[in-house]
Amino acid sequence: MLFHRRLLPLMLILLCSPCAAQDLIGKLQDRMAENPDAVGLMEASAKTFSSVEQSSFNIVNTIDVVAGEQENTQQQVYAVMLGAEGKYQVELVKPTNEFWVRSNGEQTMTYLQPLSQYSVADEAGGVGAFAASRLASMLGNGFGSLVFSMLDSGSTGTVAETLTDSSYIGEEQVGEQTLHHCRYTADKMSWDAWFTAGDSPRLVRLQPDLKEIASKAPAAKQFDNFSFTMTFEVKDYDAESELPAEAFAMTPPEDADQVEDALSPPEPPPHQLLGQKAPMFDTADPAGAPIDLGGLVGKKVIILDFWATWCGPCVAAMPKLDQVADEYADKGVVLYAVNQGESADTVNAFLEGKNLDVSVAMDPEGAAAQKYSIEGLPTSIVIGKDGRVQVVHVGFSPDLDSKLRGELDSLLAGEDLATQTIDAWNEEHPNRKVKTGAKAN
Repeated sequence: MLFHRRLLPLMLILLCSPCAAQDLIGKLQDRMAENPDAVGLMEASAKTFSSVEQSSFNIVNTIDVVAGEQENTQQQVYAVMLGAEGKYQVELVKPTNEFWVRSNGEQTMTYLQPLSQYSVADEAGGVGAFAASRLASMLGNGFGSLVFSMLDSGSTGTVAETLTDSSYIGEEQVGEQTLHHCRYTADKMSWDAWFTAGDSPRLVRLQPDLKEIASKAPAAKQFDNFSFTMTFEVKDYDAESELPAEAFAMTPPEDADQVEDALSPPEPPPHQLLGQKAPMFDTADPAGAPIDLGGLVGKKVIILDFWATWCGPCVAAMPKLDQVADEYADKGVVLYAVNQGESADTVNAFLEGKNLDVSVAMDPEGAAAQKYSIEGLPTSIVIGKDGRVQVVHVGFSPDLDSKLRGELDSLLAGEDLATQTIDAWNEEHPNRKVKTGAKAN
């Protein structure tokens, strides 16, 4: 009954006064028109970024963590330049210049300073292609792809298609700027975005909703006031000034190697002992009988296989090494399986169980492994008759036996495999040259 009492006066006004009704409807329509569509704002903003001939700006990513009385703020700054025909450059300038990606509209070059390597791809696609890249997905705690998608009309359209909810929150006054505040949800992830008002709205701020993530963090159980917030701000937007002449140039960075994929770990340099005189060490067989490795230098090609019974790849490699050593025994090749840190009983039980007749050198304290800078098992060292480390194999590969046969044939024919390997490396990696027995620069 209360509902009808409140509604009746309004109905009487509308029925008895057509002019009043029209005025009221007009005001409602004006109010609705004043509230922009959230998706429309996002798409219009992307068009603003995409339609100008050129622009430059910074994307400032700020992370604030509060845990008890401790407050921590971290910040990364990406310098962005956009040009016509899909040209762009994204560079991390704070805290350090760790990477940049640039495209001239035909090719895309990616450079990672910590790895001192770069790659060139014969493809483009504008900043939207960067937004879809693996590198972008690694930025901003995983939100980099979303942020850079907002700079490209095509990518923004893709984001819009994934939205499950969007809403216009209202206008907000930030300093001298009037901003449109919107909220979006896609795939259980929500974020707020602020756009400039006017005919050409432009994204100025994006903030993911991390409340649920923060509530599940281990620190949330330790501190009553734990919070984790992240914002991305577009600052110093300039669509008027001329960009540097070298912008978007496919100029390789100095002192960097070109590789197929700049994000992949760099190829390790040759082993630091390669080409050096092989260090000798005191050792004995499982029965305790001393082994005189030094007495074999100059007479034999020595294979040292660093291994352990618990190492699966070692177990797979040993029969292959044993077979090759037997084949070349008459040609002056000997094999010693240098066991790491195990007892004689363990070694003997293993050999008996696998029906192997391998000469084992015990290294109970790992002293030999330390001399040879062994970082993983199995590692096989081939020492030439000249007493120098000629070949190093780290890990196991199915074709280990065939590789070893070829290397032994070359060594027995008088070739210097260590020098060949180092020379080949230096030719392929002019910015990471090594000297015989030296680490990469």
